[in-house]
Amino acid sequence: MPVGKIAILAAIRDCYEPYIRFWIDYHLGIGASHIFIYDNESLEPIPEYGEHVTVTRWPGVHGQLTAYRHGMVRISANVTGDFGNVTDPRLGAGLRG
Repeated sequence: MPVGKIAILAAIRDCYEPYIRFWIDYHLGIGASHIFIYDNESLEPIPEYGEHVTVTRWPGVHGQLTAYRHGMVRISANVTGDFGNVTDPRLGAGLRG
């Protein structure tokens, strides 16, 4: 991912069409250059959406928190500079890059 671009990380379970498509289109439309989605064992797996969206199947009953942690490491390996908080209240202060 190029320097200076915006990445979005989301851990999702059971978010179906057309909602996920709207969510992706919205965020790409307002400037996100790449979206990393961790699919936490959805009943209908989240499909691939093209080169600007990476979908990773992530198992586990409470897999979203570990998915966020993995995603932050993954993004930080590809992004230079600072990146913001994961906005999940279960993380307390969140994860910082």
